[in-house]
Amino acid sequence: MSPQLQPVPAAAAEEHQFHDWLHALAPRTWVSYGLIALNVAVWAWMVARGVDAFHPPAELLLQWGGNAASEVQRGQVWRLLTATFVHSGIVHLVMNMLGLWAIGQTAERIYGHRVFLGIYLGSALAASALSLHFSAQKTVSVGASGAVFGLAGVVLVAVLRHRDTMPRLFGKQMLRGIGFFVVYSLAQGFLQAGVDNAAHVGGLLAGALMGCILPVRPDLLRARPQARGRAVLALAAVAALVVGLAALAPPAAVDFQRKYAGAAAFELAMRNFNAAMLRLGQESQLLRAGKLSAQQSDERSRSVHAPAFRQVQAELAAVWLPPGDPRNALLQEVRQQAGWMAEVQGMASVTPPGSSQPQPADPARMAALQAAIQASSQRLALLIRTQNGPQNRPERGPEPPAKSTRPGIQ
Repeated sequence: MSPQLQPVPAAAAEEHQFHDWLHALAPRTWVSYGLIALNVAVWAWMVARGVDAFHPPAELLLQWGGNAASEVQRGQVWRLLTATFVHSGIVHLVMNMLGLWAIGQTAERIYGHRVFLGIYLGSALAASALSLHFSAQKTVSVGASGAVFGLAGVVLVAVLRHRDTMPRLFGKQMLRGIGFFVVYSLAQGFLQAGVDNAAHVGGLLAGALMGCILPVRPDLLRARPQARGRAVLALAAVAALVVGLAALAPPAAVDFQRKYAGAAAFELAMRNFNAAMLRLGQESQLLRAGKLSAQQSDERSRSVHAPAFRQVQAELAAVWLPPGDPRNALLQEVRQQAGWMAEVQGMASVTPPGSSQPQPADPARMAALQAAIQASSQRLALLIRTQNGPQNRPERGPEPPAKSTRPGIQ
């Protein structure tokens, strides 16, 4: 006896019919897939240009369009959008693309391709704009999560607004699934460092705002002229929100352009200081080997080495590092040593009658400078050893001075 087929529950049948209807409205959610492809393409391009696939530094994220309050307030407002297509590694990218794939297809079918794209971009901009008040004040903010939260917000509002016309089972599933995603993600953002929860909230609010204005596909199909007007109204509301949030953002706490320019200038000045010290050491070797006379070395101290150290001194004086940067102590020490080295190399000399060996014109000052330089080198060695991590160090530490800081002078 064959088993009897169980009747399909009415709610399940209604939900199945609703899913079929949604798929019929948009058999291919090409905008969702296009956005995923664009995000992946940007990441792949970054990696192809040498950016770390897993942990790209903040400086490179900023170069690739990351969001930072200091740069937006300089007029680079395009960062509000470009930052949402940049990701801080493959894990960040995959998590956001999974969210876009899961929520984006439903949102695209409910609202249609064009309106869906407007929702995505509007939510992305609002997320970046709210971040200007929080995370982007001190860090470089990137990622599509704010836009994904916007899609979550618009779907949640759509389900709540149209729960009487949508299948109950579909509505419950959407509210349960997306609601859990929103609550869990926001909670994780508050508990974990490095998560731009302001962007999540900004995207969510923008999506919810548009959801309160926009019609879903049944209404859109029945009254296209009215739907177009409401779509324009929704986009205008989000545009006003974005402009207002960006305009009211407080002055940036960190000037990223100055910060990264200072870091580059610091590395350059340190390399030049090391090079000057290395040339001085090489000249000492030539002097000891008899390939350079004391008089020649003495003259080169004033004509070659003193100008080099004065140039390095000027470069170091122009370097700015943020308060609290552990390299500041190293910078101050090298600034002092470069000034002392410039004075030592530039000091006049005298050659006593009957001698071929130049002597410093001010022996007491020379002795004091040499002692200060030796003590400074010891402090520098200690600072370099105690720097917190290789990212806070120059490529090489300052070279120790030669035994005599003025090769041609005894």
